Amino acid sequence: MSSAPPIVFIPDACDTFGKLVSLVHRSTAKSLNQVHLMVDVGISAARFGFSLIDYVKLVDKAVSSANWQSVRIIVPDAFDNHKLTVERWRKYAPALRRYGELMFVAQQLQPPPEGLDPRPDIVAVPARRVGDIDCSRAHMRCAQYIARFIEDYHAMYRIHLLGPAARALRHLRRWGTLKYVESFDTATYRRAPTARLKRENGGKWQATDTDTACVWFKAWMSLVFNKY
Repeated sequence: MSSAPPIVFIPDACDTFGKLVSLVHRSTAKSLNQVHLMVDVGISAARFGFSLIDYVKLVDKAVSSANWQSVRIIVPDAFDNHKLTVERWRKYAPALRRYGELMFVAQQLQPPPEGLDPRPDIVAVPARRVGDIDCSRAHMRCAQYIARFIEDYHAMYRIHLLGPAARALRHLRRWGTLKYVESFDTATYRRAPTARLKRENGGKWQATDTDTACVWFKAWMSLVFNKY
């Protein structure tokens, strides 16, 4: 169980504690406050494949780019395929162990099998899509599945949420389940969180620079933590 607010990992160098680097967001530029690192393959790589050599190079570059307080590494998974995710864990986890704490992705909302070696340090729960459910649209239904998983396994594993929607997080917070989540990552704030922010950005939904992205990140966080 996590008693502190979740660590939030984002790709931009904003005022938060977590820095996210992935095969999509490769920049290692960080703010002074970003002292925790997470490296992820990304949902596209989990769906369509990736180069392990490229991923290890990315991990090595990100880990060596700064003096991090903690480093968390997603072991390559397979989208919506628990069995193949376990196979990839057994294949890739030993090579990544030396870089930091290892994160097992609970595809199909299945926990790591008993006796998995090496044992995962953290279980990462897919929160952008759960099977065929788009969590940005069916956020209540998605949050219900995620909450059930958290309630079942938070006593056994540290919990991370992968790319949760703001509205799904609000449900988890209201239900009291978010207190069991140690961390989550997001880049969805780079799409204007409100219509007002879109208008202020010249009618464009996407952030085009870091300053805008950081303003939008604060607005996105307020949607999660400052309202029900």
